[in-house]
Amino acid sequence: MGCTGILGPEEKVIIKLKRNIKEEEDGIEENMKGKWQIFGEQELLEEDVKEGGWAYEEGVNDVNYYQFYKNNRDHITKIIVDDKKKYEGDKISPYLDINDENIHKVEIFFKDSQNIKSFAGMFYFRKNIIDITFVNIDTSNANSMSCMFQNVSSLSTLNLGDKFNTKNVNNMSSMFCDCTSLKSLNLGAQFNTQNVNNMMNMFSHCTSLTTLNFGEQFYTQNVTNMESMFNGCSSLQSLSFDNKFITQNVRRMAGMFWKCSSLTTLNLGPEFNTQNVTDMMHMFSACKSLSSLSLGTKFNTQNVTTMMGMFSECTSLTSLDVGPQFNAQNVSNLCEMFRECKSLSTLELGDNFDTKNATDMSYMFSQCTALKKVTLGLKFTTKNNPNLTGMFYNCDALDGILSPDKPLNEKFRKNDKLIFKGES
Repeated sequence: MGCTGILGPEEKVIIKLKRNIKEEEDGIEENMKGKWQIFGEQELLEEDVKEGGWAYEEGVNDVNYYQFYKNNRDHITKIIVDDKKKYEGDKISPYLDINDENIHKVEIFFKDSQNIKSFAGMFYFRKNIIDITFVNIDTSNANSMSCMFQNVSSLSTLNLGDKFNTKNVNNMSSMFCDCTSLKSLNLGAQFNTQNVNNMMNMFSHCTSLTTLNFGEQFYTQNVTNMESMFNGCSSLQSLSFDNKFITQNVRRMAGMFWKCSSLTTLNLGPEFNTQNVTDMMHMFSACKSLSSLSLGTKFNTQNVTTMMGMFSECTSLTSLDVGPQFNAQNVSNLCEMFRECKSLSTLELGDNFDTKNATDMSYMFSQCTALKKVTLGLKFTTKNNPNLTGMFYNCDALDGILSPDKPLNEKFRKNDKLIFKGES
């Protein structure tokens, strides 16, 4: 069972990021000069590798701790490590012991940090750091915080301070990604996202996070990418968006809430507008504790091309309101869309669910074991000869379907093995 030919949000390409060790740098062992040294690995979608300029065997990437400290050593006056070891003046270098796996607490003192343009990768992959504190930090002119705390997997305490101003930042992709020990995150009064366009993976796999406070200036009107934004926040129980969470310019929402397995409340808010979104693959997949979901009046899917696994494994879902603008006119892939929605007894897709371009409906409702009635809507059609393998696989409680599509109705009436058993 399963869909073929499509990469899911978790099917990544492993890229070994490397940096060039130049001869003029101090403190380098002679045998390392002029060579490439791996400083970490990053998992990326294949398309991001092609578009983002990531290096395979050579090249310098700016998303890493080394590059940050090399570029900004003049703006750091002192670093205290584990309350005892101090670095000041010439001792502050790209080869700071911040790379030491035994370090657990870091306190960084800044000067003129308003001149720092990028904080990208500042603590990238520093897995053993537990506590980070900033002193005299001013981030008001920074434009990138991509991967800033990514994979600081032991981080349990993060104090951003009252000058952590993000009003000019445009990239927050993977900013807190894989902070797996962080239980509470308060973004603070100056965390302003008015100019951010990329929030991909921003909180992804913060698996221990139970409390997330966006603050008063979390604006999303310019964001175009929210792919996997909360993916894997498996301890988060409630998530509510207000009228500042505006999504009218977002194009990618694949995996946005994927594996938020403890989420019992999801309020998308009044401005959750999806009119420009093209990808909703696995968007709500594996929200296993969610019992009801209302997509609202602005959930417009007119430009979406894939809904593969969109609600799959929402095993507690008993009520789903897709709203008046749930349109499938451009969707080609509906594979496993509602797979294992085991508590859903009725489902209405609405009269705008036009499937004229669908090529794959395989296992679309498979293992919806409590499903008794499906209303597919007036525009539901299989005239494009989509793959119907296992469409109603293991839907043993299903009494009937309401559909204008005669070929599908005939297959259903005859208990066709293709749609019920996945057998040709």
